[in-house]
Amino acid sequence: MADSSTEEQTIPTINLGGNLPGNPESNGLAGIVGELRHSPSKLHVCVVLVDASSVKRITDTGEQQPTLRIRQIEPMLGPDADQARAMLTAARVARTGVQSLDDVEK
Repeated sequence: MADSSTEEQTIPTINLGGNLPGNPESNGLAGIVGELRHSPSKLHVCVVLVDASSVKRITDTGEQQPTLRIRQIEPMLGPDADQARAMLTAARVARTGVQSLDDVEK
C-alpha cells in the first residue's frame, strides 16, 4: 500500500526520447492520427512498451538519468480503453494513494 505520509517523494529524472517506433507493426498511432488532429486536447489511452535507449551519468551528483525509448505503442479503443484507463487508475492509486487527478482525467 502507498505511504500516505506528508513526506515529499523524490521523482527521479527520466528523459523522454523524441522518436516513436518507425514501423507500423510497433506504432499503432496511425489509427488515431485523424482524431489527434481534429481534437488535440482529447485524451487517448495507450498501452506502451518502453526501455532505456541510454543512461547519462551526471558527474556532479552521480545521478544516472535514463532516456526512455518507446518500443511499441497501441491506442486502446472502445471497451479496451475503459479497461486500460481503470488499470491505469488502479496502478496510480496503489502507488500513490491518490484516487483522482482531476486535471488529468477530464
